[in-house]
Amino acid sequence: MDDRTLSGMFPFLKSVSYLYRGLSLKDLFSSTAYSDARTFAYSVIMKNLGEGDVIYPPSYEMKYLGYHMVRMILAYLNDKILTGRVAIFFRDYFETNFISIDDREVMKRVSAELDVEIMIQGNEFSINVFDYISNIERLGDDYRLFYQRLKNGYVIFSGKGSREKVTKILRESFYRKFIESVESIESIPEEMILYYREELARIKEARDENISKYSTVEYGDIDEDSFPPCIKEIIKRIMNGENVSHNARFTLVTFLKQIGFSGERILEIFRNVPDFDMRMTEYQVKHITGEKGKTVYSVPKCSTIELYGLCVRDKYNDSLCRKEWMTHPLIYYRFKKRSKGSPGPQDSLDGSDMAKKSNNNHE
Repeated sequence: MDDRTLSGMFPFLKSVSYLYRGLSLKDLFSSTAYSDARTFAYSVIMKNLGEGDVIYPPSYEMKYLGYHMVRMILAYLNDKILTGRVAIFFRDYFETNFISIDDREVMKRVSAELDVEIMIQGNEFSINVFDYISNIERLGDDYRLFYQRLKNGYVIFSGKGSREKVTKILRESFYRKFIESVESIESIPEEMILYYREELARIKEARDENISKYSTVEYGDIDEDSFPPCIKEIIKRIMNGENVSHNARFTLVTFLKQIGFSGERILEIFRNVPDFDMRMTEYQVKHITGEKGKTVYSVPKCSTIELYGLCVRDKYNDSLCRKEWMTHPLIYYRFKKRSKGSPGPQDSLDGSDMAKKSNNNHE
């Protein structure tokens, strides 16, 4: 199997990046020659936001380039949940492709790139026991080491289904490495912001529209210290015994419900308002959260919160609120929980030569 084919099937392979070293980021994001790659990348992101289907390009080259565009877009969005969803999409893409190949040297080459040592003899697969243990956390009890056949420091798979089991191990390593590859991007490519701005605007709009559909599980444990200033201000005013506006109550209820607060816990907060009425407040909370009626209301975007007169970024001079990508209180909450410094991705397709090429084109 030639490297060009491999680049589309397994675009994370560093050993095939030499094929694309002459390509500049400007061309990637603006030239019609790479429109299929841009369409692929856009459709992958939108699909994982719940809109549309993935549009696969006809060539392996465009799949490779689109894959790395996706990484850059995800780094720009800095959305851990969306990154995880896309990682699952490409994990499944990897699994399908790995199952389809019969070339044992390619299998070993791909496995080595994923830091999983495998040996193949006939229909028997052996995986280094330490590599095996590192990749079974999410695979369930059937993959516990206790149930596996061991020999000379290797987990042995043979017989029916062995190939599929080995692939499950490899795909878990891919999933982790994909997320790491997104988070390792250090600065945003100027070319992407300049030439891909319309697509990025549509992606951000779709993300803001769909962010309230993320499950509470995806937001993790509740961390009140990570609430955005607007939410903290509403709670503070309620705790001080003030009657806050309907829009403030609506914003607070939708936000708290989305991150995992129970209806009872939300009601406890509202007990502090002077005009508290248990029956009316309970009805309003259940109506807003969809427990009564057919509509589940979304958490308002930052632009809507500004229209409500509830934005307090100037009052508290919160630098995070002033980030260009900060468009939703749920984005603030997730980013604050992560506490991993400032986002911003610029990366080349292989992490080095492509960025240099792009810089040379601007001089």
